[in-house]
Amino acid sequence: MEVSSMENGSSKADDEVKPTRLSLTRAVMFIILFNVVLLCATISGYFYLASMDKSIHARIGDFLIIGGATIAIPLLYGLGDLSKGKPNFYYI
Repeated sequence: MEVSSMENGSSKADDEVKPTRLSLTRAVMFIILFNVVLLCATISGYFYLASMDKSIHARIGDFLIIGGATIAIPLLYGLGDLSKGKPNFYYI
């Protein structure tokens, strides 16, 4: 801190950007809106899948399971077990 700024009563901490109430409100509203969108997408997806034939419903379910496994297995492999001397497939 410089002597001139100390004499004037200001400090560098005053120059830092502090979160305002408006940005906090925007963040809370964004989180709430994001959760509402996820809920609406889940409900509409459920109604769409419930209206399909059983064979198409089963094929979409298989696709979702295979897609989830394709994403989850490399993710878990990369995560490992977070300890020394253990194999990477400890969690799988």
